[in-house]
Amino acid sequence: VRGHSRIKTFTVRFPGYGSYDETEHARLVASHFGTEHVELDAAEATPELLPRLARQFDEPVVDSSMVPTSLLCQVVRQHCTVALGGDGGDELFGGYVHYRRLARLREYAGWIPVPLRRAVAAGATAALPVGVKGRNWLQALGVDFTHGVPLIASYFDPPIRARLLNGAVGRWPLVAEHIRHEAARPEGDLVERATRTDFRLYLAEDILVKVDRASMLHSLEVRAPFLDYRIVEFAFGKVPSRLKACAHGRKLLLKKLAARVLPAGFDAERKQGFSIPLASWLRAGPWHGFFRDVLLEATDSLFDRRCVENLLDGQARGRSNSERLFALVLFELWRREYGVTV
Repeated sequence: VRGHSRIKTFTVRFPGYGSYDETEHARLVASHFGTEHVELDAAEATPELLPRLARQFDEPVVDSSMVPTSLLCQVVRQHCTVALGGDGGDELFGGYVHYRRLARLREYAGWIPVPLRRAVAAGATAALPVGVKGRNWLQALGVDFTHGVPLIASYFDPPIRARLLNGAVGRWPLVAEHIRHEAARPEGDLVERATRTDFRLYLAEDILVKVDRASMLHSLEVRAPFLDYRIVEFAFGKVPSRLKACAHGRKLLLKKLAARVLPAGFDAERKQGFSIPLASWLRAGPWHGFFRDVLLEATDSLFDRRCVENLLDGQARGRSNSERLFALVLFELWRREYGVTV
C-alpha cells in the first residue's frame, strides 16, 4: 500500500531439528513478493514451559503444537502486535492428508460389506496394542461410509479410556463419541462430511483455542482471514468436495488458485504441520524424565498406573504414543495448577 512499509513475514526455526525447518520455502515466497522477511530462532523448548501453558490454556488440550505455537508468538510479538494466520484453510478446502486417505479408503474398501468391516475394526481394537501404526485406520473400517465419519485421529478410544479411568468409569460415562456423532451430520459425501466435522470440532475446539490462548500469553493478536464468513460460505456452499480432496490429491482448488501467484519453484504438494519432535524428546533426556515424573509420581492421579506404564513402555518400543502421553501430562499439570481434585 502506498505510504506504508512493506508487509512483514516471519519464519521461526527450531535449532537442532532440521526436518522441522521451513526456512528455504519461506525465503522463496518472501523473495517473490518482496516482503520484509524476518527469520527467528525460537527459544529452546523445555518441559518447564508446560505448567505455564497448562495455566494459560485453562483446560486440558490434546495438542502438543501448543508448544511451538507459544514460542512462535513470543518471538513474533517482538516485531508486531497483530499477525495473520492461515487457520481454516485445511478444513475449508480439504488440506489435511487424512482427507485424501479417507477418499482412498472409500474407493478401495467401500465395496466390502459393512458387517465384515465392523468385524475387522473390532478385531483391530481388541488385538492391536495402542500406538501401533495403522490401528486407527483399521478401526475406521467399522464406519458406514455413506453416512458416518471415521474417527482416524482418536488418541483414546473407549477401551483405552475405560482402562485409564479404571474404577471411575461408572461415575463418568464415556460420552465423547456421542458428542462427535451429533456434530458429524450426514451431509454430502465422505470428504464433505469430514471437512464439515473438522470445521465444527477440531478447528473450533482445538486450533482456534490453541492459537488464541498461546498468542494472548504474549499479548499478540492473531487473525484468520480464511474464516471471513464469505469464504466459509463459498467453501461449504459452492465448492464440491471433488475440488477439495480425492484419492490422489488434496487442497485441489486452493492449489490451483495459489499457482497463479506463487513462484514457479514452490513445491505446492508438500504439507508440513507445525509441530515438535516430541517422540524423539521422549526417548531420553529432560522431556522423558519430566513426563515420567508427572505421570507416575502423582499420588492422587485419576489415571490407572499400569495403563500409563503400558503407554510409556509402548512409546519406548517405537509406538506412536507421544501425543497420548502429552495429553495425560497436560491434564495432570492442569489439575495441579488449578487445584482440581477428583
